[in-house]
Amino acid sequence: MGRIATALFVSLDGFIAGPREGPGQPMAAGGGALFEWCSAGDTPSPFFPGFRMSKQSAEFFDAGASEVSAVIAGRRTYEISQGWAATG
Repeated sequence: MGRIATALFVSLDGFIAGPREGPGQPMAAGGGALFEWCSAGDTPSPFFPGFRMSKQSAEFFDAGASEVSAVIAGRRTYEISQGWAATG
């Protein structure tokens, strides 16, 4: 049987997005700060080329991403990410 894992970014105070989220602002007001580490470095991820992290962060992230076979998202996350448009 395969392995199942979960992962998400969360701030130290327990938030995964800011207020007023929606399709035009998927991480909500100020929510992008949770992901700044994904674009503040000089090492691109071969799995998500838009991510440019520090060498250490990229090694850690890519080790986990290399084992992902499928992603399961809740309906709200899927709608905000406009997943329907990506598959149609």
